[in-house]
Amino acid sequence: MILALTLLSCMPGPAPETLIDELRVVSITADPPQAEPGDVVGIDVVVADPTNTGFDTLIWTCTPLGDGCLEGEMGDGWGTVLRDGETSLQTEAVVPAGLDAVLAEVGGTLPILTWTLACEPGLCPAIDAVAEGETSRWLDDPTTWLGELPLEGVSLATRKLSVVEDASHANPTLAALDTLEGATTSEEVLLQFQLEGTEGVETEVFGYSTAGGFSTPEGGLVDVDGRVDLTWFAPEEAGEASLYVVALDELGGTAVWEATVTIE
Repeated sequence: MILALTLLSCMPGPAPETLIDELRVVSITADPPQAEPGDVVGIDVVVADPTNTGFDTLIWTCTPLGDGCLEGEMGDGWGTVLRDGETSLQTEAVVPAGLDAVLAEVGGTLPILTWTLACEPGLCPAIDAVAEGETSRWLDDPTTWLGELPLEGVSLATRKLSVVEDASHANPTLAALDTLEGATTSEEVLLQFQLEGTEGVETEVFGYSTAGGFSTPEGGLVDVDGRVDLTWFAPEEAGEASLYVVALDELGGTAVWEATVTIE
């Protein structure tokens, strides 16, 4: 497969919403995006840290039944705290067992919210509290303390995982059709991708960059053959940029492409 890099003309400039200029959770991928009661699900998180300040991360799931999250019964096994500042994170979550009767009652599907909180060190008491074992107070309902978070140095994101009686949906794949090795300042670059595994499933594709930006915040159009075209605008100054392209389907599936580009 080949990624075409084409210089374009007469195009609009980059959309400000596609520029990542501060700490941000870029994507949360549950693998698989549909699971059955008792399954162990892999959680992959991508975080952008364009200022290289460093950060701590808290990742947890919440099955909202009753007054809180069903995961609260797991005690110390609920929530993962990572303090190494890695921008690509992996952990696991266990789907609460014994949900079969509930699934039958609600019609075969239950949502589980997968949360990720990334904070510059020392900014978020929730991370330190969960690391010390105080889980339910913080993880049952994060809306109770969201208003206490600082406006900068913090990013909170969520993605839905579906619990079903017969899990079959898998994450899509998003393949760049060649390697993007570099760009020149202010260059307009057409990035082409092949998206697979979304037949009959509504899917949106979005581009983000730590320098420059993509042409539209609404995402790229996916044609009938799974082809996706996105235009990236290189910044006006030389340096490096991290690019992220994220595909999100309506069944909770996620695919992520990342690249680091040198601008000369």
